[in-house]
Amino acid sequence: MEDASDWCGVLREARIRLQMDMFSEAQLADASRFCATLATAAQRTNLIGQQAPEGLVELAFADAWLLEAQGWVTAADVVIDVGSGAGLPALPLQLATGCTVHLVEPRKLRADFLCGVRDTLGIGERAHIWAMKECHLPMDLLAGASLTTARAVFPPEIWLKKAPRLAKRIVVFTTPNQKLDASGTMLTCHETIEYALPFSGARRQLTLLHVSPTGTQHLPRQQERSIRSMHAAEANGRGGTRASGKSKRTEGG
Repeated sequence: MEDASDWCGVLREARIRLQMDMFSEAQLADASRFCATLATAAQRTNLIGQQAPEGLVELAFADAWLLEAQGWVTAADVVIDVGSGAGLPALPLQLATGCTVHLVEPRKLRADFLCGVRDTLGIGERAHIWAMKECHLPMDLLAGASLTTARAVFPPEIWLKKAPRLAKRIVVFTTPNQKLDASGTMLTCHETIEYALPFSGARRQLTLLHVSPTGTQHLPRQQERSIRSMHAAEANGRGGTRASGKSKRTEGG
């Protein structure tokens, strides 16, 4: 699907299956443009691989929507996304919440791609591209960052050691059977969410950790809240839990 408007139906269906409030028309238009851009890039490069429309929407938006719906990211946040690649989940997160995102991508071709997407979406004031490794980010940026993400870049045990210097809160993306060990770090687990992707039904787990000012902390027993997609709930013959929160968009984002 090359035309942005062709993506509207897939995006709407994904949010219905995740039992989320519907987009505003402006948000839907921006998300559709982003999908069309990713689809075109997938045909020409190995940026995200060849994806069916449903798979692309899952890959691009599901995690970002859950972060927004649970209130982990709001318009006031400054997010550092390490190894951003195709801009995931940072750009969908910016479109969903209006937050400020800093996309860290040391590979020049991918950084150039991100600059082009940012300009296409008209979010230059809220999306900043850093063509460098995270260890070279300026201190004033790190001082103002409220949350950091990295998806499919580092194994969780490595990310838990790298992330505390970047922001006060950290998100880790895993599958439900992956265990997180924060031994030797200054992290405490705040909340864990498990959910099913809207089309494939594959299980995902998102964990929010806070940097503890008091020193090394072990992960406590995780508080888990499952969010089932509509089709999974119907298959099991029971109702799902509604994802809380409404989509927001700030002016200029």
